Amino acid sequence: MEEYKVVQTWKFDLEKLKQVYHLDKLVYSEAMAGNIDSDSLRFKKVPESFLLLQTKDKVIGYLCFFPVTDVFFKGMLQSDNLYDNNIIPKDMETFEKGRNHHIFIISMVIDPEYKGLGLYKKITKSFKDRIKKYNDEGFFISDISGYAVSGAGEHILRSYGCEIVKEIYDEEEGSAKLYIGDYQSFLKEYNKNEE
Repeated sequence: MEEYKVVQTWKFDLEKLKQVYHLDKLVYSEAMAGNIDSDSLRFKKVPESFLLLQTKDKVIGYLCFFPVTDVFFKGMLQSDNLYDNNIIPKDMETFEKGRNHHIFIISMVIDPEYKGLGLYKKITKSFKDRIKKYNDEGFFISDISGYAVSGAGEHILRSYGCEIVKEIYDEEEGSAKLYIGDYQSFLKEYNKNEE
C-alpha cells in the first residue's frame, strides 16, 4: 500500500514548485494555473506557504496559504476582482510572532488520479493543525479567507469556519465566492472535528 504524508515547505524549492505547477495544470484553467515566475515570487516571499501531499516519489497534492497585508485584505473586501495569481509579494506578509495575520488560501489540488482516497481530509487536517499551532505559538491568526471556484472548494472553506462574504464573476473562471472566517469560527470547527 502506498504511503502518503503531508510536509510543510520551509525553504524555496524550484523542483517541488514545478511539481505543484504540473498539478495546477491538471485541474485549473490556463489563467488559474498561473505561471512558475509568479508562483516563485510568492514562494520566495513566504517559503513556508505550502503543505505538500507526497508519496515516496512525487508531490500528488498541495494546499498553498500565506499571510496577506491589511491593505490587501481590506481591498479584497471592496473589490469585485478574483484574487489568485494576481497576488504579488507586496500583498503578502511573513509570519511574525506577536502579530495578527490574515491567512489567505490561494489554492488546493489533489492529483485526479488519487481522488477518492480520503486525501483531501488528510491535507485539510494538516492545515487545521498548522493554523492552530501557529496561533498557539504566538503567530496569531485573525481570519482565514479564500475564493471557491468549485463545490469542493466551498466545502473545504466551510470546514475552516469560513462563510460566504460575496460572489463575484470572473470573465475567465465564471463564478467565484469569497469565504472568510475569524479564528474563533475556525477553532469551533477544529474542536468539533477533534471530538
